[in-house]
Amino acid sequence: MNSTVQQDPLHSWRDHFVEAMIVTAIASLGLGLRLFHLDYQGLWYDEARSVYVSRLTFSEMIQSIVEVSWNHPPLYYYTLRLWYLMFGSGDFQARLLSVIFGTLSIVLIYILARTLFDRWTAIGAALLLAVSQLGIMYSQEARPYAQLMFFVILTICLFSLALRGNKQLVWGGFIFSAILMIYINYYSLLVFLVLFIYIIIYRKQYDVPVRILIGGAVLGLVTIVPWLAKGVVGQALKSGALFTGQPVWFAVGKGAFFDVINAFNNGKVAGLLSASPGWTFAVGGVLFTLPAVYALKPLVWGVDIDEGVECLRANLVLLLLLWVLPIATVLLVSRALHIQYDLRYILFCIIPYYILVARGVRSLNSSILTLLFFVLILGYSAYALQSNYFKSHKENYRDALAYLAKEYIEGECVIFLPFNEVPLQWQIYHGDDPNLRVTDVESITSGEVDCDRVWAIAYRRVHQARKETKRGLKNLEITHKKTNESKYLFVHVYLYESKLSDDRD
Repeated sequence: MNSTVQQDPLHSWRDHFVEAMIVTAIASLGLGLRLFHLDYQGLWYDEARSVYVSRLTFSEMIQSIVEVSWNHPPLYYYTLRLWYLMFGSGDFQARLLSVIFGTLSIVLIYILARTLFDRWTAIGAALLLAVSQLGIMYSQEARPYAQLMFFVILTICLFSLALRGNKQLVWGGFIFSAILMIYINYYSLLVFLVLFIYIIIYRKQYDVPVRILIGGAVLGLVTIVPWLAKGVVGQALKSGALFTGQPVWFAVGKGAFFDVINAFNNGKVAGLLSASPGWTFAVGGVLFTLPAVYALKPLVWGVDIDEGVECLRANLVLLLLLWVLPIATVLLVSRALHIQYDLRYILFCIIPYYILVARGVRSLNSSILTLLFFVLILGYSAYALQSNYFKSHKENYRDALAYLAKEYIEGECVIFLPFNEVPLQWQIYHGDDPNLRVTDVESITSGEVDCDRVWAIAYRRVHQARKETKRGLKNLEITHKKTNESKYLFVHVYLYESKLSDDRD
């Protein structure tokens, strides 16, 4: 007699249906959080750059990326260009593309965690990403980081499935996804490196088709080399920005690793670009990092080795490598070589981290304790999200330039401090308006340009910009006096009138 217990098909169908509904609800929550206040703030410089480049013709787009945005591969700009053709361009439309990728990433992290562990770990990981401060922040920006996260998860997911099924079609999908991932951001090469290291570590456990991987690596080189040959490498070296030192806001501090983890823990409660209060490191450490470390206990605590435990350990090693190795590599290299660093470059490391957090909470012996942890995490995350929605962090050129466009009289002079060039936001928001009479402080004070009224638009986000702006305005006051000032976030609009006009009066 066969003693195998047959699963009730109806019960199984109900389980899958409930699971699907839970995931749909979480994805819907994530979508709502990413759509809320989507165009509340205007485009900051990097976003304006994305919008501007993606409006160009294909040949102009490539030239602009090579000359100015050489540190970014072109796939995101191509995608945004296609998106514009379908839905039009604007703040909302540009950011909506990132919303779509950010929401789909919630579904993908569920699939990845479900592949590696169980349904409740997967549901927990999806929920963590849905309410993530950084996940929401970069899903509301017209930049490539939400798209990158999507393809990083897809690449890891296909890699995990390929290791288990060893089907050539899945391996092919993995290679194709990895190539797209690298064409979005060069830092994603670290993901590919981690997966390669993982294959070496577990080469005896998994039957990896070496020919397919070598062919995929060759294909990747064949596709990326033509892009690099367009002058990207030469432009990077010509710019002198790689190894010449970076401003303080792009430098790696001594506690950078802990700052990264605290940001992953939704610790930016004082503002998305502000320093985190000290207490957030403790709270986030208990709610997020402690469960993530607890999830790794099978790697260090003695347990009986069987096939199931060995597979679990392999999955944990994969996530640990994907979480720690890219962060450590970027921080160490950036600090040693003075290369520009920003948290968004390693944002994709949030994926393995959240899966480990969910796994650690899921592994708690008490279901009540597990529920309590998730309730506290959600409560803390809800409190942190006020920074996303109600604490502006993008320079407000949109309103500042709208005021200028309204008050400007043709023939008046305009200076943009400290860069002496028209910001891209002017062309995006006011491209059809009359051209501004743009000049600089030196031309006005020397008498080369005669202006009775001068508008000064000053960028004041960073210390160096404020310092140079102050110097420029002080020089302008030799010949002109300030008659009006309008303040917007990180952007001030000044109106000056000639002192000679007073003498004539």
